[in-house]
Amino acid sequence: MEDGQRTEPDSDEPVVDVGIPTRPRHGGEPPRYLAAAVESVLAQTFGRWSLTISENALQGDATVASLLRPYLGDARVRHVVTGQDLSGAGNSTFLLHSGRAPYVAILHDDDVWDPEWLERRVAFLEAHPECGYVFAGNRLIDEQGDEFGRSHPEYPEGVHEPREVIPLLLERKGMPMPATALVRRSAYEAVGPVFDERFPAWDYDMVIRLAARFPVGHLDVWDSGFRIHTTQQTY
Repeated sequence: MEDGQRTEPDSDEPVVDVGIPTRPRHGGEPPRYLAAAVESVLAQTFGRWSLTISENALQGDATVASLLRPYLGDARVRHVVTGQDLSGAGNSTFLLHSGRAPYVAILHDDDVWDPEWLERRVAFLEAHPECGYVFAGNRLIDEQGDEFGRSHPEYPEGVHEPREVIPLLLERKGMPMPATALVRRSAYEAVGPVFDERFPAWDYDMVIRLAARFPVGHLDVWDSGFRIHTTQQTY
């Protein structure tokens, strides 16, 4: 990536690896919003993706398997069980290594994308091979999926150099929420494709590492739904 070259996959290969980390909630409750997350990937106008739903568990939970069964008829969708109890950071790292497409997106199991989410971001990164990732604003949604607020990005649309982005990130401004970012796989590999579980906000640590190394792209849209609910980890 650093020399501006693109990786062109074969026509039948996915361009984006999408990962959804999940696990049954405490008490065995199935992931309440997982179906909505999966359906938002299936609804994408850009179709060259593969989706891996990674269930963080020693053994797969029957309720999760039953919930996902209707979606597995699509050859682009697969459900895997980690076989060990990973941290949240560990499950996201597991997903980074579960594919080989040139772009990677991680969608949390309670968030959703608008239908043109992938199409916009792939087009941007194809047009700007110098960028490590591209992100946009997000809508805050409640348990019913209704919007009640929006993020306030600190950037205009376009490409931004590390010297612009890093001071804002260190002040916790203009933070790319996980549901909004599409990342170039070569950028992950350049900074180390491991989410560091020493940090409670391991996504925050990763976007700082990426932004310190590569220019960042920003889109002036709000096409992700970041769900606020009482069972989420960050709540």
